[in-house]
Amino acid sequence: MLLPTATLGLIGYRDVARRHQVHDDATKVSAQVALLRASEPLLVPLFREYGATHGLQEAERVGVSLDDLRAMVPIDFLTLTIDARRDLDAGIEELLSGHGDVTLPDGRTIRETLTLLARPLAETRAAFDDNDLLRTDLDNSFGVLITMLDEIGVQSVIALADAAGTNDLAHIAIETRSFVYAFHYLTDGLSAVIDSANATDGTQMYEMVASSGAFNSAIERLATILTPDRAAGLAEVLALPSFAAVEAAQTRWLLAVSDAVLTTQSVAARAEAVAAVSDLLVASFQRMNDLQGYGLTFLREEAALTEQVQAQAQASERNAIMWAVVAIGATLVLLVLVVWSVLRPVRALLRSSEQVREGDLDVPTVRPTGPTDIRTLTQTFNEMVVTLRAFDAQVQRMARGETDVDQPLPGPLGQTLRDSVDHLLDVTNELHRSEAAAVVQARTDALTGLANRTAVLEHLAEIGAATRTSGEPGAIVYLDLDGFKNVNDTQGHGAGDRILRQIGTRLQHACPNCVVARMGGDEFIVLIERAGNIERVEAFAQQLIGLVSQPCEARDGQQFMLTASAGVTLVDGECQPLECIAQADSAVYRAKEEGRSRVEAYDERLAAEIETRSEMALMMRRSLEHGGFTLHLQPIVELADNQPVGAEALLRWTLPDGRSVGPAEFIPIAERTGVILAIDEWVITHAMEVLAAWQAHPATAGFQLAINISGRHITDGALPQLVAAKSREAGVDPRFLSIEVTETYLMADAGRARVVLDDLHVIGVRVSIDDFGTGYSSMSSLHELPADVIKIDRVFVAGLTRSGTDRTIVELVLRLAESLGMEVIAEGVGSEDELTHLRLLGCQMAQGFHLAMPMPVDECTEWLCRHAHTAVPR
Repeated sequence: MLLPTATLGLIGYRDVARRHQVHDDATKVSAQVALLRASEPLLVPLFREYGATHGLQEAERVGVSLDDLRAMVPIDFLTLTIDARRDLDAGIEELLSGHGDVTLPDGRTIRETLTLLARPLAETRAAFDDNDLLRTDLDNSFGVLITMLDEIGVQSVIALADAAGTNDLAHIAIETRSFVYAFHYLTDGLSAVIDSANATDGTQMYEMVASSGAFNSAIERLATILTPDRAAGLAEVLALPSFAAVEAAQTRWLLAVSDAVLTTQSVAARAEAVAAVSDLLVASFQRMNDLQGYGLTFLREEAALTEQVQAQAQASERNAIMWAVVAIGATLVLLVLVVWSVLRPVRALLRSSEQVREGDLDVPTVRPTGPTDIRTLTQTFNEMVVTLRAFDAQVQRMARGETDVDQPLPGPLGQTLRDSVDHLLDVTNELHRSEAAAVVQARTDALTGLANRTAVLEHLAEIGAATRTSGEPGAIVYLDLDGFKNVNDTQGHGAGDRILRQIGTRLQHACPNCVVARMGGDEFIVLIERAGNIERVEAFAQQLIGLVSQPCEARDGQQFMLTASAGVTLVDGECQPLECIAQADSAVYRAKEEGRSRVEAYDERLAAEIETRSEMALMMRRSLEHGGFTLHLQPIVELADNQPVGAEALLRWTLPDGRSVGPAEFIPIAERTGVILAIDEWVITHAMEVLAAWQAHPATAGFQLAINISGRHITDGALPQLVAAKSREAGVDPRFLSIEVTETYLMADAGRARVVLDDLHVIGVRVSIDDFGTGYSSMSSLHELPADVIKIDRVFVAGLTRSGTDRTIVELVLRLAESLGMEVIAEGVGSEDELTHLRLLGCQMAQGFHLAMPMPVDECTEWLCRHAHTAVPR
């Protein structure tokens, strides 16, 4: 009885702690929802004033008078601005009164940020009133305020996710996050429309299309997770005329801006383009106003739900405390009784075990008494003593020379073992020679001939050891080229590779006594063994930036001027090599954020950022060892005959406390810290286990399995060897494995990607370009990549039934894939209408919640077997 009561007490204690945590989490959620309710009313007047001010500024810039602008656009800018100012100032005052002390991610409070913003905003408004907008910087006033509101939204989303300790709180967090994301995408699209007044290329069109698709996807996601009555309220808002007006105005805006770009004229100089921009702005403002009205009601409902969770948690906590006290009292009473019944037989057993430990096996048999477990232990001890006596007798016979206790080995066995050893030695020597050649290759960058990441880590370990001995620190100079992607996009990757080789040669000649390495892409590292102090290292890094900035010859004598950003840090012998690289890498990021072509040193603020990443990386490594990661599979279906062709493996991470962490949160940190390589290896290993099970069964032997791989494996170049080794270990045919790499990573270093993808094809692995259409790929370079499949991003699939623009994009991707001989898979199919449109357009394969949800491996395997010979329900 002791164990159940003790367990009950422990469960009661844990339940009290859990209820208390739920109450705290609900309090945090309530605070974040209140912050969102206070910050959201600023968005509509902010964008109205910003849009009106920006429009007049662009008109003034191209020489269009206010009277001419009024003739082009039937908008009263003065009245619009006055009303927006009044509403914006009122919203700022309300935000300050309730949440002015909230700290933003940059370390400042909302009050401090708005105080710094007051003067630029007043100057901008004065310039507007004086009709002299050319002398003001709108980004320094409105842009800062827009950024602050974005930061509040992102910070609230993260806080809500951290506080999602129960299903109710998690549901509230997911609903609120979906709404915040929808508003974020809405404002992104509105910013693109406002900025299109001075458009000279198609950037704003792409941003508007992408933001529109993302907004529609977020709203659709919100509608699917709301309760039916709340979803009906959202549907009523979406049915308002403003939403249809935006769709119509967006099409006219796309045509007008396209014509302006094609004729190389400013949008602000064309009356029909200005009218299109204005129509879209007016419609967008009204849609934002309608959605904001719904948002205030939505957030009030979320706050009410949170308060209900708080009350329930507080009541449950009181009940749990009462039951825990009762259970603990009963446990203490039973404990006294159990101790008395256990101590007596344990003492007898202890005396006998001490005699055995001294080597005396002539101990009397201990009589089993007491509780069942003690009696079992006593009986086991008695049996152990008997076994030891028999073993001792056998040893005595062997000591006397008796040979009948062992089976003799056959005579030829000795020679056979000798031959095996000789053969093993020959194989080992050959492996050592191959390993020596591989070691050199594994430490050298194939493009520049410089050291690579592996060699850098080894040299850093040596510098750290020397620093601990001499006391003089070493240093890292981390160089990242600015704007190098433009060279690849405009001149091709061959020209880009030539420039990288030239820069690598310059650095090697300029640093004869240092280790110069290429970390991948357009990043270089210089390791200094004896650095002195950080000021000397910064000065040296500035010299290297000047060296990189000298003209480079791409091809046919064409000259290019590139700059570089540098991050520096001292190697004090205390940090591990990866930590040192992370420090310098963080400093490079700061240099780029501060304006590029500059040097930044690692400091305490960056140390805090690295510490956060390191903690997350450590948690991920521990989860890899202790089963925190799992694979879920989502089936992929052939649309022509509705038959499954395989599945995509999706990574899931669950913390020890049961909280799930989404890939969007931990994958970027894994990329920055290098843990992504270990995660990818884990995914490949477990994917091979799934394929081995599939290929052993006739019903699943022909199915493909797709896995997502980080671009770091493309950069390192070791992916084909890893896949080949894992497939051999699992006994799997690699032709049934598909590697998915995002479009952005592939195009970042197309030359290296081409080599790696070719090697994957040699061993039979298929390659897919994931999330196609959301990156910045060059169409002229895409045909050079030996890929097999293009995956259309879910943003464009979601817009098929609502947006003519998204439908056009999907058609273009299908034609492009057909011309390149590639297959196409549509991601994120969420409705029958989307599936019908994809079939009509000729899309080959698809996956999404409408077809099948992601499932554990066993459930998905069963689903594939069940649907392999029957049509997928329409």
